[in-house]
Amino acid sequence: MSVFTTVTREQLGAWLKNYSVGTLTGLEGIPAGIENTNYFVTTTQGRFVLTLFEKLTARELPFYLRLMSHLSGHGIPCPNPIASRAGRLLGRLNGRPAALVSFLPGKDVAAPTAGQCAQAGAMLANIHAAGASFPGRMENPRGAKWWTSVMPRISRFLAAEDAALLRAEVRYQARQRLRGMPRGAVHADLFRDNVLFENGRISGVIDFYFACTGVLLYDVAIAVNDWCVLEGGGLDDARVEALLEAYGRVRAFTAAERIFADVDQLVSDFRQGGRRVPGTVNVGTVNSIGIYMLPDLLTAFRSKYPDVRVRLDFRESERVMDQLYQGKTDLAIVPWQRAYPDLAPTLLTRQKLFLVAPPDHPLASAQTLSPHDLEAHPFVGYHEGMHTRAMIDALFKRMSLNVEYSIESSNAATIKQMVLAGMGIAFLPEMAVVGELRRGHLVRLDVPPLVMHQDVTLYARRNRALSRTATDFVQFLQEYFDKKKRVSEKRGR
Repeated sequence: MSVFTTVTREQLGAWLKNYSVGTLTGLEGIPAGIENTNYFVTTTQGRFVLTLFEKLTARELPFYLRLMSHLSGHGIPCPNPIASRAGRLLGRLNGRPAALVSFLPGKDVAAPTAGQCAQAGAMLANIHAAGASFPGRMENPRGAKWWTSVMPRISRFLAAEDAALLRAEVRYQARQRLRGMPRGAVHADLFRDNVLFENGRISGVIDFYFACTGVLLYDVAIAVNDWCVLEGGGLDDARVEALLEAYGRVRAFTAAERIFADVDQLVSDFRQGGRRVPGTVNVGTVNSIGIYMLPDLLTAFRSKYPDVRVRLDFRESERVMDQLYQGKTDLAIVPWQRAYPDLAPTLLTRQKLFLVAPPDHPLASAQTLSPHDLEAHPFVGYHEGMHTRAMIDALFKRMSLNVEYSIESSNAATIKQMVLAGMGIAFLPEMAVVGELRRGHLVRLDVPPLVMHQDVTLYARRNRALSRTATDFVQFLQEYFDKKKRVSEKRGR
């Protein structure tokens, strides 16, 4: 049991007379903990936790106690230090600095789910938000100075390769100045055993005695590397994503934090010596590409990179680009190319737009058609505001055509089904109708002046370095479409 300093009922009863907490009725040592002595204390007014500090000094402790009091007053479910009748948060008992704090119900979890990781992320963001107004400051006692001082003592117990790795890592971390990174009060020890759950929700956050003033992203990294770690030492992408997304919904990551995380990922990849590592790439796209182009492409990608997970985010038109700008996706693949500030385009392929109709349509048997022949027949089209609709309408306007849309949709698959049902004619990407044309379920209307194509383009942010996983995906895309182009040219198409 982690009770380094013994306290009897008589000793505690006398000490508690300095507090307005009632009369002592129960005292029980707490086996958890490795640095301090802790007791459950029950009085006639409730339950508390008594901590006797074995290493921290009376000079250091006010920062931690005042931070907990501040956070508790801002709605964070953390231990609230109980002030003595004299208004002091820190006392002395049996030769040790001592504090009495409120008791928090619940139990920690050993194997957290993605949902519990999300709760932990949101709670950490709330701690950072509440801590922004805390006036106290304390340098990280486990920072670069401490690493350098303890490294020689640790290295002698390590294998030569591990000792060299430790020295290299300490040198690398000590060089990081982290200028421009948001700073504030950090917990610095938000491990699983310091978060309590009750009835499926977080009921308490404990052990603030490693807290300090530091970079907020450092606190996030500590949490991720405990809550989201796999047995083999890697990270569970689903849990990482859940924790970071939940954190970001409370306190959005700044541009500096995002760039630093990306650079750190590149350094980590470099240290892997070029070895392929599993990961996730988040790709935003529209329905037509997701339905008709990506299945074959992703099948080929997965055969080459079986450990990589591709997460697709389907949006309408410009909302795909909004997700990319907000950092919610790594890449965007869209059927157009235009200039966007801070986005770098890469043309992947050019696909034709076919004007199609069902085989029994009045225009299906015509040998030659002029554009104005189309005005008497309803169209099925994309919603106004979508890029493909704007391109089609612009062509109609240039040719002085007046057409009527009977049905509108944001989905190419829906538009195709409406055409098959005889609801009208439509412009659709070649990849969406090639099967129906081959089987005779649709016919292509040949109207020579009405020639359109879509530039399928990959976009990435200029100011954000891609992870190794995303870089591999981009390279695969380019090789995939280059190969398809060579095959097509060889066939003379």
